[in-house]
Amino acid sequence: MINERFTRLPLLAAASILALGTISADVLAAITVTKAEVAAGKLVVEGKRSGNAPTIKLDDLADANVTAAGAFAFSLNYLPPDCIVDLVAIGGTGGTTAAVIANCGPKGLNAKGAWSNAGKYLKDDVVTNGGTSFRAKRSNLNKVPATSTNDWEVLAAKGTRGQQGIQGATGTTGETGVDGATGPEGAVGATGPTGAQGPQGAAGPAGGFSSPLVVWSS
Repeated sequence: MINERFTRLPLLAAASILALGTISADVLAAITVTKAEVAAGKLVVEGKRSGNAPTIKLDDLADANVTAAGAFAFSLNYLPPDCIVDLVAIGGTGGTTAAVIANCGPKGLNAKGAWSNAGKYLKDDVVTNGGTSFRAKRSNLNKVPATSTNDWEVLAAKGTRGQQGIQGATGTTGETGVDGATGPEGAVGATGPTGAQGPQGAAGPAGGFSSPLVVWSS
């Protein structure tokens, strides 16, 4: 089946040429796409237009100014659902065309780890915050996931705490550990107070008699 989206405008242009019998400047005016791809998470579309339209519109979503040389460029955080974009000249001649976007397959989720207030997040980035995981609904910066519902949605909520389990069986006694190293000698303690005087001792035995020493001389 031929896609009407691609054939409708050329057929109308051909019908106009046959009806008029001449080729006008308006019919010859056209948009030529030189690049159409998803790169670094962004839709990039570049091209040129013949004619005099000052603006090119993409999918009724965004406008790009046309340079004096007829060039235009888009760089958007946008992924067309069918990987095709429509380009229309606005404000003058230039025609219209459709472009197939390269690298435009289904996009998965991008795990970004724990949320950071300094991180710049794109659509479909996934972060964790407070035990819950969140998916970015659009590009955002410093938007707390739990409270920024326009920027984040819950992907997997933190579960409630379960009941405490039964106590397990007592384990076997472990092996006795080796003795530790001897600690250093402690400091000398302070001198204690003087004790009370003890009781008087018993009297000793009586001494024996001794005579004076007599020295004789002749």
